[in-house]
Amino acid sequence: MKDFYTTVFIGRNVDAAPRFLATRYIQRSANVPTGLQGFMDTFRPRFARKLPPDYKREILRIVGKNDVVVIFNKQSRTSPEGKHEILLQFDMFALRMACSSSTGTRTLSARSLLSYQSLRGIARP
Repeated sequence: MKDFYTTVFIGRNVDAAPRFLATRYIQRSANVPTGLQGFMDTFRPRFARKLPPDYKREILRIVGKNDVVVIFNKQSRTSPEGKHEILLQFDMFALRMACSSSTGTRTLSARSLLSYQSLRGIARP
């Protein structure tokens, strides 16, 4: 999960998603269609947007038990109004490993259970 999150979300590399997600990826967010193609179609334009030069996204903690993994992350940037913003959030996934019998390739079959923006704060410079 760390490689997936670091490569796809932090690295903003939607083309790497097929290395991690099965074609039948199940998305629970109402804003993102289910399936690998739906994931890629949603995040491609988002990742193409220019970010502020000081934007940073980092994993704070990864917690897992059985097939559920929760990734806590922090995003920070300077807003167009010049204020420093910090966003803390978590993403929750249910995992299943799939193995292609023809190629032997292992793919993460994840279901996005929840994505929650838990706190948005403005820190004074």
